[in-house]
Amino acid sequence: MKNKDILKKKLARKFNNEYSWRTKASKLINKYNFDDKVIVITGATNGIGLSTVKALTKTKAIIYVLVRNTALAQKRFLKCANVNIIKMDLDSFDSIFNVVSYFRVKNIKIDYLINNAGVMGKHFEVDSQQLEKHFKINYLSPFMLTNGLLPNLTPNSRIINLASVAHKWSRVHLEDPHFKKRKYNQKLGYGQSKTAIILFSSFLAKRLSNTNITVLSVHPGIIPFSNLWFPKNAILRIIVKSIISVLIFLQIHLLLNLLFCFINSNIVKNFKTNDQGASTTIYAMGESELSKHTGIYLEDCNAYPMMSEKIKRAYGLAPHANNENLAKELWRYTIKFFMNEPFFNSVFNS
Repeated sequence: MKNKDILKKKLARKFNNEYSWRTKASKLINKYNFDDKVIVITGATNGIGLSTVKALTKTKAIIYVLVRNTALAQKRFLKCANVNIIKMDLDSFDSIFNVVSYFRVKNIKIDYLINNAGVMGKHFEVDSQQLEKHFKINYLSPFMLTNGLLPNLTPNSRIINLASVAHKWSRVHLEDPHFKKRKYNQKLGYGQSKTAIILFSSFLAKRLSNTNITVLSVHPGIIPFSNLWFPKNAILRIIVKSIISVLIFLQIHLLLNLLFCFINSNIVKNFKTNDQGASTTIYAMGESELSKHTGIYLEDCNAYPMMSEKIKRAYGLAPHANNENLAKELWRYTIKFFMNEPFFNSVFNS
């Protein structure tokens, strides 16, 4: 059977709008009305997630932040009356199940679900089930959370999944997603997980095509200020942040490439601040036109065309992340995996 592209040809081009990689979430938020909307977001204590929530707190939205570190979240949102903090660890399926159960029991209706949290650049690490951490935290866990919360979504809700242009680094290897047989590489692990979340977004959009729910995947940009990049040592962190501040301001990409070992990389276009990185999430949430284009991939507050595998450029959707057959196989693989979990019936079949 010949592979089918998920995106239609007419959607494989950018929209005409005034936004760019420079667009800031703190400014873009003023264009949309999120008052009284219920928003659920993961990974909100640092980086892009924190900037997203900061922008949303300017509205009268009701925000639920799902975080590992509740003490840090309380400090971050001390003066934000519209932010509700719930503990959740994406590295624990039991933790996700508890959160899903909370929303189900409370019958909380959700207008926006933002799967923002993720991990990047981890050394090879597996959990007790031998699940590789990139694949588990960046794909399997958002899959479980999203499907678990589907009954709570309002008729015109939106699901925003944070992807990455680094999906170019790897297709999904369903024959060995957890590197049991093949040699592990951080780029391959991260890239595979982000390809998976893009395929999941497009396939979920297709499954929900008879509803008004919109599903979108978002590449926020290359953001050195994201906490994914920084060393844990406080002094080194201050030094690195200071250097990055100057380089971002001057947009000196060569030095930034050297700093982040991106020499010969094809994913670097423009380096962003967290505020700029959060803008595409806000755009995906608020832009009414996008309800007509569920399942598409966004960058820089815009739809981006599919690229050729042979073309090395820092934007666009790779063909292996636009494969309908692979998306279907990934869905079947994931459902089969979760069937072995004790909470499968209560989360997926209710």
